[in-house]
Amino acid sequence: MLGFEFAEQTHSEVDAYRAVAEQGFFGYAVAGYLLRAHRIRTFPTASALNTLRFEPSVLLADEAIDRLEVALRDVCGLLRAGDPRLVSN
Repeated sequence: MLGFEFAEQTHSEVDAYRAVAEQGFFGYAVAGYLLRAHRIRTFPTASALNTLRFEPSVLLADEAIDRLEVALRDVCGLLRAGDPRLVSN
């Protein structure tokens, strides 16, 4: 299993990030974005809600790894830009 941990967003300058983080749903919001925008299904870990877990199959193809890389780069770009689409439906 692999994890991708996001920084705490409860003090973010982006109102949408801060509001979702204060409710404890930031990891869930990012997971929802990954599903909607990239068809990647993941979920936060039970003990660290800002950490998304990835459980790749032993039969994982290079194309799936490439798709995940593109998706995570997209998420990081949205975070860097402060784009509220990351956490809004």
